[in-house]
Amino acid sequence: MVDINVDVDPPVMKAFARNEASVSLSFKNDSDALYWCECEVKVAPPLTLARGRDLKNGLTKVGIIKPNGSAEKKIKVYTSGNSFPDTYEVNVTAFLYDETGSIAQRVDHKFGIECRESQLQGEQ
Repeated sequence: MVDINVDVDPPVMKAFARNEASVSLSFKNDSDALYWCECEVKVAPPLTLARGRDLKNGLTKVGIIKPNGSAEKKIKVYTSGNSFPDTYEVNVTAFLYDETGSIAQRVDHKFGIECRESQLQGEQ
């Protein structure tokens, strides 16, 4: 079984501004099998996977995950100036291929990226 953990930096982005966040996808393989992993990433507007362009779907190669091992992949997620205060959903689907080249496992993971209005200085 392969688990996915997600870390977003910064955890909250400013609304009504162009932003970028680094998303770290961590994979932990608890089995004795060797996998080749690639991920499909889907975002909804105003999030995008390319700066200055509307790109909702992407595919990224993670690489080989050894038995009882781990792997990590970083991607960037951007916002445009029309991001309202809200939490926007990101869908990650990991495809794990075994030694025969067939899909041995599919892991879906959903998380949100929050956009907030910037606070005035001195407000907590």
